[in-house]
This record gives sequence, C-alpha cells and structure tokens, in this order.
Amino acid sequence: MADRLTILIACGNVAILLSVKAARRQRELALHGALGASHLQMFRQLLMEGIVLGLLGSIAGLFIGAVSLRAILDLIPATSTLREALTIQLNWHVLLFAAGSGVMTSVLFSLAPALSSMRVNLIESLHSESNATTAKSGLRNVLITAEIALSVVLLMCAGLFAWTLYQLRSVNPGYSTTHLVTFSVDASALGEKSEQVRNEYEAIDNRLSNLPGVGKVSYASMPLLSGDQSGGDIVVGGYTAQPNEEISPDFNWITPEFLGTMQIPLVAGRNFNALDRAGSQKVAIVDEEFVKRYYGGNARAAVGRLLGFGDGSKLDTQIVGVVPTLRSVNLENAPGFPFLYLPYDQIWTMRHSYPAAFYVRTSIQPEDLTATIRKTVMSADHTLPIVGLQTMQEQVDSSLFEQRLMATLAVSMGGLALFLSTIGLYGVLAFAVTQRRREMGIRVALGASKGDLATLVLRRLTVLVGAGIVGGIPLAWAGMQLLRRVASVSGSAIWMFAGSAIILCAVCGIAGFFPLRRAMSVDPIRVLRAE
Repeated sequence: MADRLTILIACGNVAILLSVKAARRQRELALHGALGASHLQMFRQLLMEGIVLGLLGSIAGLFIGAVSLRAILDLIPATSTLREALTIQLNWHVLLFAAGSGVMTSVLFSLAPALSSMRVNLIESLHSESNATTAKSGLRNVLITAEIALSVVLLMCAGLFAWTLYQLRSVNPGYSTTHLVTFSVDASALGEKSEQVRNEYEAIDNRLSNLPGVGKVSYASMPLLSGDQSGGDIVVGGYTAQPNEEISPDFNWITPEFLGTMQIPLVAGRNFNALDRAGSQKVAIVDEEFVKRYYGGNARAAVGRLLGFGDGSKLDTQIVGVVPTLRSVNLENAPGFPFLYLPYDQIWTMRHSYPAAFYVRTSIQPEDLTATIRKTVMSADHTLPIVGLQTMQEQVDSSLFEQRLMATLAVSMGGLALFLSTIGLYGVLAFAVTQRRREMGIRVALGASKGDLATLVLRRLTVLVGAGIVGGIPLAWAGMQLLRRVASVSGSAIWMFAGSAIILCAVCGIAGFFPLRRAMSVDPIRVLRAE
C-alpha cells in the first residue's frame, strides 16, 4: 500500500512541477509563436522535454533502486532462509519496466502542458503583466493538498511500525541476553547413536566451561527466539479438562545449568540436578502461565503434582519447579501457551532426534569469544556442523528482522512522501509569489509592510497544509485500522496523528520559508520598472 501511495504522490508532484513550468513559459512560447514557430513545433518541444526528463529520472531511480535493494538484503540475517529466497536481480526486464514507467509517467503529465501550448493567445501572453500566467491554480492546489493528505497516511504508518519495533526491542524476554553466545549443533543428524550424542555434547560442554572468560555453559533442545516450537498433548493431574479442551503446552529439554546460564529465577520448587537422568523419576519445570491456567496461579500448589504425556494413561512426570513465563519463541507475541521444561538427560527416552542449542555466558565481550568457541567445538568433532554462532543480542536482532525491515521500508516511504510533498509545496508557493510580484510591489508602494506580504504567503501555506492534514486524518485512521488487522502494530492513534502533523508542519514550514523570504524582499521600484 505504501508504495502505491508514494507513486501517487510522485505522479502528483510531476504534474504540479510540469504545470508550473509550462505556466512560467507561456510568454516564452508566445514569443516563439510570434517569430514563426508552429503549434506542432512547440508541442513537440515540450513533449521531448518530458521524455528527456523521464529518462533522466528513470536512470536516477534505477541507481537508487539498486542501492536500496542491496541495503534491504543487508538487513536480512545471514542465517535466515529468506535471504536465499530473495533472488531479486535488476535484469533487463526490470530495467525496461522501470525505465518505461518513468518515461510514460513523465510523457503523460507533459501532454496537458504541451496541448495547452497549442492554445496560447499570442497577443494576451505578450502583453501579460508578468512572466507568469494569471490562470487559475486550483488544480495545483488540489494536487498539493492530496499529496499532503497522503503524506499524513504514510507518516502515520511509518510511526506505527517504528514505535512497534521500539517496543519490541524494549521487551524483557524474561532472561538476560547480554554477555551470551549461542550456537546450534545436531550430532544425531550425522547418524550417531544416542549414547555417542550424549557424550559428544558433554565433551563440548566441558571444553567450553574451561575456556577463559566463560562463566556458565548449558544447552537446550530448542533455540530461543528462533520461531520454532515443539509440543504435544498431556494430561494434568488434579485438573479436570473441559469438553473438547486440548492441553498441548510447548516443550523444551534443558540441562540443569540452563536456568543459571540464562539468569532465569525460580518462582517455586527446585531446579534440575544431576540425578534427573534417564531411568530416574521423570520430572518437569512449568512456567507461571501453566500454573495460572491449570492450578489457579498457586505456584507452590503446583509443585509435586503429576503429569502424563500422550493419552495420560500413565501420570509419571512430577512437577518439581516453577519459573516465570518467558518469551521463548519470539518477542512479537506475548506467551499464550503454557510451557514445560524437561531435563535434557531424559530426552533419550522420549525422542529420536537430539539437536542442541548451546548458550555460553561470558565475563568478557561475547564477540571476542566467538572464534575461540568455534575452534573448541571443532576440536571436539571436526565433522560437526555449527549453525548460527552469534551473540544472543544478534539473535534478538535476527528474530526482529521482519519488523525492522517493515519499519525501515515504512519510514523510507514516509520520508520520501514528505520530501516529494515538500518539493511540490515549494513549487506551488514559489510560483504563487512570482505570479503576484507586481501586486506585492504595488502593495508595498501603497504602504504595505513586509509583515503584510508575509501574511499573503503564510495564509496560502496554512490553507494548503491545513486542508491536507484535515483530509489525511480519516485516511490515516482507516489505514491504521487496516494495519492492525493485517500486521502486529501498536501505538496510540492520537499520538501518531499528532506526531505526523507536527513533522509535516515543520517540514512544510521550511518549504514555505524561501518563497516567504522572496515575497518580503520585493522591491516595488524594480518590479514596476520591469513590468
């Protein structure tokens, strides 16, 4: 939607600027006609100028597009599959389409000025009181008002996406993401048996724990903030399920050091320990969302209760601890499913695939240890692929790349729309000042002050900007409702509207400053003498 609105603003801007240019040149065209140029010759001249303008604009646009495409691809994490899927290239089809669109747009909006040149009245134009036509500028006012209204919509959209990204980056996931390095391995994918996989992971854990600058090391079956989920049906002892109610929490198998490594506090009960191994009593740690849903929020009452997996024919897993509800899958959505944590040493009796996402808590800058960690893991098994070796903060950024990409595009579109509207507004105001220079000179000669001249420009500036903002409010409100349906965005409508209006007024004020200064510097003697 944003790209279409920006194209509309760009087309309106081309129409405004070409209209102003043609209006300024009516006397010149009349002079050409008086010297023998035919209407067809003047038409061809204006049309060729439009074609050249379109070609130059298309070349500049293609260059900016190539740079922008590279910048967009750089926003996508190297570990994301989307980077491989986006095989966008500026081939000849794209180049021809972009160049053709630019030229056709310019030619289309050059036709009206070119056709009007064929109806130029030579006598009236040569005896006009100024170099600019005194024709009505209602169409230009409508176009610039529409541009400002659409700019309000795009600025509001940009504000929503930017604010949403800011809020997501400020979310506390429930664990510390600083001084932490993460990576994933899967020895079972190499065909190793469960005992070999267990020994290999323990070897990696021990080697990493002995590195200088490393505090704690742990691993889990599912990496945090990866968007991946693993769960299944369970039966909760002491809870009577409603008819057709499915109890399907998410699972994650973790080592006893996981809570300490991630700095996750215990709410009640105990952590896993070395005794929670295969063959011992099956145990689980649940989160507060689980306790809230199935035990009325009483964490202490939940400790000691039993769970059963599958059809629940056997309640053989005991709840030994409760932890806070974490944002384990992503930061965008608040946790909505209960969560179970199970001992990694008991995974061998329940699964056939054994991936491991390692987490290394460091006492130094985590970036300084990534190379050492890679060498250490390779020394344990040089055939083991290491996936996603990065700091946890980089993982957080990677999990938000879609929101960051949308915010970047929305802000870019909003900024471009604001820039185009500013250029169009400047063209309209500058043309209006030029058109009324003789009138302003007469006013000054009759005693008008510079403040009176400034009022003429400010009144028109206020009417155009005010009408655009008022017209843009209902469009922006409709756009906000649409965005909230199709995207997870948040933000106060009042603050978004107020911020968009303030930014728009400030930038439009800058656009109106130069025509205003020109109006206040009118010299009546020079103007009247020139006329």
